[in-house]
Amino acid sequence: MPDEILISIESIGDDSSIPVEVGVNLLSPVEKARANAFRFPKHQNRYVRGRALLRQKLSRLISVPADRIEIKEEERGKPFLKDEALSFNLSHSGDLAIYGFSTSHRQIGIDLELFDRELDVDGLSKHYFSALECLELNQFPGSEKKEMFLKIWTAKEARMKLTGEGLHLDPRSIELTFQNGVPSGFRRPTPSSQHLLVSHHESLGAVSSIVADDPFSVSSLD
Repeated sequence: MPDEILISIESIGDDSSIPVEVGVNLLSPVEKARANAFRFPKHQNRYVRGRALLRQKLSRLISVPADRIEIKEEERGKPFLKDEALSFNLSHSGDLAIYGFSTSHRQIGIDLELFDRELDVDGLSKHYFSALECLELNQFPGSEKKEMFLKIWTAKEARMKLTGEGLHLDPRSIELTFQNGVPSGFRRPTPSSQHLLVSHHESLGAVSSIVADDPFSVSSLD
């Protein structure tokens, strides 16, 4: 039976479930310093809410008070918990954040993009997508093309975050496979055995992708 990945999508905008003045008290000194480094209050507040919500969700899963959880970072910045059989990843776009949690030792990568972003779809795809990916993309007209672009882009981003490589792994070195017009897996880089789930959250106006090394099912944490 596939392992389960728990997913939560939350607002980190002004309508968030956690006020900034509450959230900031849950953060570590390092997180508070990062929050203070943002130039604009809107971005600072999003960061505070996003990290505080992460801590609250981790607290539910590992039964440690949110403000006492020690979040470590790998060399290239991927967060993890030491001595816990729990993997997690997160992503945000605008006022929306997505969190993924695996109670096995599986590494996961997750990415989210809002559909209302202004994008140079043709220019970006020519630069970052393979010929096969561009061929798939160009089958779609208008807004459907933008949606397909975001599906491909989030799949690449999630794969880059799976191993913590981030932008150290060139998006052009990743090539997707497709099934029924939807990204379904990876042809490159090898080994290409990672499993991919791409979702269009129509009511939220967003697209997300999740990548893991093993087969998985998805359930809501909430």
